[in-house]
Amino acid sequence: MPYRVNACFEDFIRYQVNLDPERTKVARISRNNLLDNLKDLSNAGTIPKHYAEKNLPYGSFARSTKIRPLDDIDLMVCLSACGGHYTEVTRNTLYTIKMQEGLDIYDELKDDDGNLNSRKLINRIIKGLSPLRDYKKAEIKRNQEAATLQLKSYEWNFDIVPCFYATDDFYLIPDGAGNWKKTDPRIDAQRMAQVKSRVTLLNSNAKDVQTFIRLMKYWKKEKWSSCVGSYMFEQMVLNFAQSYGLKSDWQSNVQDCLLSLSRQILGSVNDPKGMQGDLNDLDANMRSRYSQIAYSDYNTLRNAIVSEATSDMFHTSHENAIAQWNEVFGDGFKRYGESYI
Repeated sequence: MPYRVNACFEDFIRYQVNLDPERTKVARISRNNLLDNLKDLSNAGTIPKHYAEKNLPYGSFARSTKIRPLDDIDLMVCLSACGGHYTEVTRNTLYTIKMQEGLDIYDELKDDDGNLNSRKLINRIIKGLSPLRDYKKAEIKRNQEAATLQLKSYEWNFDIVPCFYATDDFYLIPDGAGNWKKTDPRIDAQRMAQVKSRVTLLNSNAKDVQTFIRLMKYWKKEKWSSCVGSYMFEQMVLNFAQSYGLKSDWQSNVQDCLLSLSRQILGSVNDPKGMQGDLNDLDANMRSRYSQIAYSDYNTLRNAIVSEATSDMFHTSHENAIAQWNEVFGDGFKRYGESYI
């Protein structure tokens, strides 16, 4: 049972924030099985030809920034365009794809203008997956950009995003309206590696970047909710880590990051891939509200750290400090002496 803030943090991260390592192993096996199933469907001609060499790790699970619960796993499945070509209509955000004539599996997925409809393609994948015995249900995701596959035996779903690799070295994925948009998760992976390298260079004893992102995502879930997108929030935390580095204790890192977030949310949050522009689409009132929440928690933690620092003089100081961390992170952060098991 923890009676110090540091011990509370270690338990909190282990039992409330990080994914269970054993479930993560099972999830990876499940993901590989799904890829094998998709390959089989492709070989059977049930779905378009698979371009497996260009499949990409994608989303927070792949970046190791996913927090509990493990409820969904993103998967970019690359398909062969079989000699088709794309046209950029609006820079980065709107593309059309035309396939060669006579490709039966693509002919039925075209619109009247001859362009490949991304929603029809997703539905074709859903149709192919639906009869497989390991899966309970397949349907188009609410944002119309992926096929969501529900499993019979596990607690997570798969969001399957069909994509095409462009000859100019990027990927095209569904835009939700039947067309295509540009992305490249490799840039996100490169940025993560660069920030981690910089953080280590600044302080060899710094806390792990991905664990810190998960920790702050838990805070977002409690205080900013889904109104701030997970990907945008991740970029804000990376902005902080890149600019200021990380220290060797969780308390200082969280406090400093909250101050940074209170400022960042008021302005633009640029897509590091240079494809989506400003990720921050909140209106002025919401930006101000979320800024105040982050700044209020920053001040709460200033008091918590002072309480912890005076613990040698007052027995109640540890309990007060932990109570203030509980106020910031919610009931998932156990109170003085409480245990997760």
